[in-house]
Amino acid sequence: MIATERFEKLKTYRSRYSRFEAPAFFTAGFLFDVLTVTRIDNWIQISKHVFFLVSLGWFLILQHKSMNPQWIPPKILNKLWPHQIRVSHFLFGNLLSAFVIFYFKSASLSKSGIFLGLVVLVMLLNEVPKVRALGLRFRLALFSFCLASFFIYFYPLMAGFLSPFLFILAVFTATLITGFFIYRFSNSDPDPRAFQEQFGIPVLAVQFLLVMAYFFKVIPPVPLYVSFAGIYHRVEKTGDEVTLYSLRPWYRFWSHGDVTFESRDSEPVYCYVRVFAPAQFSHQVILHWQLYNEKLKRFETQDRIPMQIAGGRQEGFRGYTYKSNFQSGRWRVEIETEDERAIGDLSFTINRDTSINPRDWRIEEG
Repeated sequence: MIATERFEKLKTYRSRYSRFEAPAFFTAGFLFDVLTVTRIDNWIQISKHVFFLVSLGWFLILQHKSMNPQWIPPKILNKLWPHQIRVSHFLFGNLLSAFVIFYFKSASLSKSGIFLGLVVLVMLLNEVPKVRALGLRFRLALFSFCLASFFIYFYPLMAGFLSPFLFILAVFTATLITGFFIYRFSNSDPDPRAFQEQFGIPVLAVQFLLVMAYFFKVIPPVPLYVSFAGIYHRVEKTGDEVTLYSLRPWYRFWSHGDVTFESRDSEPVYCYVRVFAPAQFSHQVILHWQLYNEKLKRFETQDRIPMQIAGGRQEGFRGYTYKSNFQSGRWRVEIETEDERAIGDLSFTINRDTSINPRDWRIEEG
């Protein structure tokens, strides 16, 4: 009797706050991934993404079948089926949050901020009731985006390099899989052609936008990302240890290196970076030095220094470049791929220091 009363109270409580149920599932998916996401080349994590994508594909097939009033869900899903939309949102939320984290790590906000904003917007639209009311059509388009995002990082992991061909292959694979779903679903529709147009156009629109974003160079170069970067006065390497010297104020504890570089005599300015790349990955990145032209109101290239990186190191591949000939002003170093996709950037100012006072070095381990 007591158990029955508690169950009824639980049902009443759930009914009262039912509007928060879907956002709660979505938030749970997001937090689950934030807490469990690891290295992008971690096979347990990759297997989890594959499992979630396969599960979503299965749910989409069953959701299409459920459009037939006479359809009965499999016995194994009898208890779960009433919550299948919420479960789908949990899976979408988990995948999207992982891709947001991957894209965010690999992004230079000055170049990829708009794309990141759009991905976050897609993640939030997943929870808007009016958008969810679009039903299977919306979920298929979202599924195609998740598939593309998975293959965008998976193919380079397997190949050990980045290339436009691998990106196009990722988009093509996602389109092919989703297109196969739509084709099979349309066979049971009275008007297959109309069904294919209704469900296929959103999918093609998603993939077209991804291709445009790639060629406009706003999609971050996943799976590469900058794990450490800073501007320094000296870089000393002893064996496997790297020591970095800067004049960073103590209160800027969250940053690395100098934001204002006080230059004395002819000392060079160093840019030290650590770039993470998966195991067996080889790629060349460019440290693109730029000076702001006050008259033209834009940054102009001063130097493009290549750095070959090899993957596998947990903290990232270490390297640095330096400039001995420079002038005072606003500077920026963009860490880019060979095809000018920004992974990260550093903004700093160079001033001439004519004093002879002793310097209070801030020492960091690289």
